[in-house]
Amino acid sequence: MSIYATQTIRNNLDWLNESIAAGAIFFVGHSGGKDSQATAAVIENYVPADQIVYVHADLGDVEWADIKTHIRNSIPTGAELQIVKAFYKDGTPNTLHHRIEKRAKQVAHKTNFWPTQGQRYCTGELKTKPVWKMIHNHPKAQPKYPGHRPIVVNCVGIRAAESDRRSKLDPLTRHKGSDNSRREAFDFFPIFDASIDVVWEIIAQSGQTRHWAYDQGNQRLSCMFCVFGSRNDWRNAKAHRPDQYEKLCQLERDYGRTLHSGRTIPEWLEEAGK
Repeated sequence: MSIYATQTIRNNLDWLNESIAAGAIFFVGHSGGKDSQATAAVIENYVPADQIVYVHADLGDVEWADIKTHIRNSIPTGAELQIVKAFYKDGTPNTLHHRIEKRAKQVAHKTNFWPTQGQRYCTGELKTKPVWKMIHNHPKAQPKYPGHRPIVVNCVGIRAAESDRRSKLDPLTRHKGSDNSRREAFDFFPIFDASIDVVWEIIAQSGQTRHWAYDQGNQRLSCMFCVFGSRNDWRNAKAHRPDQYEKLCQLERDYGRTLHSGRTIPEWLEEAGK
């Protein structure tokens, strides 16, 4: 059996083939990390190239400097890659540091302002919303004639093994708010059932190379200072972007709430463990 034939793909193969035949456009989110890289490889194995659009949510100062080059080297030559960014209504950039600080000012010391597993506003605002805004406006996602209802599929590298919360998700759902009279819209997690070993095998068999940060011990890659990242992730990020590291530490000092249960970020990093 092909390594690309994940259980999720096999479970949804009829829907996948029907969607491809109907001309669906598959928007493949690509952060440069292992899961999105494996997701792209799986989708490429089933979907015609002209029905794939790759999408990268640019996180600005908290993403690895060479990540766009890594993504372009990982996708087929000439493939369409859309770069999206988050902005506030007044046109100013919405960045991780600014968004967390905005939240801190809103709650005014009354409660925790850092993103949590139950309130991942950073992911929603900095990645999901800009991606869907682009999808809504993409030329390939528009009706071809009166009454035509195009199909758009947002492919994301979410895996059940990442957390209990994610394990309860459905790997194929209609996207609320985008699935309407104008379009059929889906969220699809092609590697939902895959283990980390399978992810690495997919990348290897696709002939791609992983980002070098993984060789330095990183477990996650998308945001250098992901609040759910490991100590190793943060240590590596601090070495490459000490300025952004200091800004996040300053938020703890300015607003009196620590990221890690009473321990400051420097105290947490000094503890043993990954």
